[in-house]
Amino acid sequence: MAAEAPTIPLLTPYKLGRFNLSHRVVMAPLTRLKSYGNVPQPHAILYYSQRASKGGLLIAEATGVSDTAQGYPDTPGIWTKEQVEAWKPIVDAVHAKGGIFFCQIWHVGRVSIQVFQPNGQAPISSTDKPLTPQANGTDNLEFTPPRRLRIEEIPQIVNDFRLAARNAIEAGFAKHEEDSRVESEKIQMWQDALKCVSHIAGFVVEDSTFESTVIQRISGDIKHELYEFSLLIPFAFFFHLKWFALILYSVSLSAQGY
Repeated sequence: MAAEAPTIPLLTPYKLGRFNLSHRVVMAPLTRLKSYGNVPQPHAILYYSQRASKGGLLIAEATGVSDTAQGYPDTPGIWTKEQVEAWKPIVDAVHAKGGIFFCQIWHVGRVSIQVFQPNGQAPISSTDKPLTPQANGTDNLEFTPPRRLRIEEIPQIVNDFRLAARNAIEAGFAKHEEDSRVESEKIQMWQDALKCVSHIAGFVVEDSTFESTVIQRISGDIKHELYEFSLLIPFAFFFHLKWFALILYSVSLSAQGY
C-alpha cells in the first residue's frame, strides 16, 4: 500500500471571515505603474484573470483614495466614477475564474513629490518635516517637503477613505483593504515628531486614535466583514516610523477587525 502524500500546509483550505479560500497562497499587491491617468487599463483584465483561480485570493495593487494620494507614476485610483467603471470588468474577470479579489486603498502622505500632486502642490501630511532622501543602490530619491494639514482639513482625508471603500464595493470587489505600509497621513499621526492633538470629525482625539476613526467611518457605511486593515512592520524602519504597537492597540480598541 502506497504511503499517503504528506500534507502541504500552504495548499490546505482556509476560512478568512466569510471567504472560503481553497489554499493559503495569496497574490500580494504588486504596483504595476500602468494605470495611465490613474485609471485602470483594459490590459489589467488579462493580467489579473491569469493569476486568478477558484478560491484563490488576490489583493489589487495600491489604489489611491484621492488625487493627493499618489506617490508613483500611473498608479490606479478609485475616487472617480471613471475609475470605478474601469475596475468593474477587471473584477468581473477575476470572479469569473472563481477568485476572491480585495481592493487595497491607500494615501502615501509625504512619500511623494510635487509632480504627482494636483497643480504641482506640495504633498500633504500631518507634518512639515520632509523625509530624508532614500537610496536604492541606483537612484537617490529626494522627497518634496510636505505641507502640514490644517486641523479642519483632516476630516476630508477620513472621508476620502470612506468614499473609496464605498467605491470599491460598487466596483464589485469582495472586500477592501486599507494599506498602511507607507507613511500616510494616518501613520504619521502616531510619530513622535508630532505633539499635537487632532480634531477629527468634530471630536478631539489623541493621535493614536486616527486609524480607528477612519475604520469607524468606513464601517458606518459598509458591512463590517468587508473591511480589513493591514500593517507591514518592515516599512516602519524604511520610512522612520515608530510606535507601531500603539497603532495596533488603537485599532484593536475599535473592535472592527478579526
